[in-house]
Amino acid sequence: MKDRLLAVPMRSFTYTADRNDLVMNVDKSKLDTKRMFDKNRWPDLNDKKYVEDVDRYLLIETGIRNKR
Repeated sequence: MKDRLLAVPMRSFTYTADRNDLVMNVDKSKLDTKRMFDKNRWPDLNDKKYVEDVDRYLLIETGIRNKR
């Protein structure tokens, strides 16, 4: 699984108090491994449908609130 990645919008992260790190506050068990991709085969991040699906998944399934 270390060679697998998960697309996550930057607005899903918050800074730590010292602003040195980014944190995504979500239970690891809620991350869908079927949505992960191989680090050498990235999805088309210009595909509007793909990006909307990622946003929708993170908002509904994990409870992350988008910070738009």
